[in-house]
Amino acid sequence: MIGELLFKTVVGSILISIFAILFGLLFKGIDRKLVARMQGRVGPPIRQPFLDAIKLMNKETIVPENAVKWMYNASPIICLAASIILLLYIPIA
Repeated sequence: MIGELLFKTVVGSILISIFAILFGLLFKGIDRKLVARMQGRVGPPIRQPFLDAIKLMNKETIVPENAVKWMYNASPIICLAASIILLLYIPIA
């Protein structure tokens, strides 16, 4: 029972995150198109933010010679996680 609830919570969180990213990119594409039209230009296609994200993910990761590769790649994730954890301790009201 608890395992099923935990599974649904985790899957739901992942799906909401994916939909938020997709809709965010879609709205960014619509925004860029509308701004271009207001300025009298044709503008980029609505799918341009998706293409930009794909291009960014395909870029080569350059690691310095003397760096520990796993630590060099994991440090931004660790810093982001630490910042989010600290924000969770700040009271809202």
